[in-house]
Amino acid sequence: MRATMLAMYKERVISLLDLRWVCITCKCGTSITMDLSRKPRQDANFAPVMCQVCGELFDTSIRNLNDLNVAFRAMLELAKGSPDTVTFISRVSDDAKP
Repeated sequence: MRATMLAMYKERVISLLDLRWVCITCKCGTSITMDLSRKPRQDANFAPVMCQVCGELFDTSIRNLNDLNVAFRAMLELAKGSPDTVTFISRVSDDAKP
């Protein structure tokens, strides 16, 4: 006889249309919230290079938000026609704080 362990997890399903905002928090505590559906000006990037409050440079990995912004806007039209075509799934921990 073979024993099988089963685990049940709670999951949160998020539609692409609900995944619109991205936040960056600086070491100084300043939080910048950006709208992924917004197209940046032609002479600017979506992601900031530095904190507008203290001037601290953000980690270079933040630049990847520029690509995320482009991909999000490209998929947005698809999501508007069929909201459940693209979803994201997040595992919810029992001990997670709301």
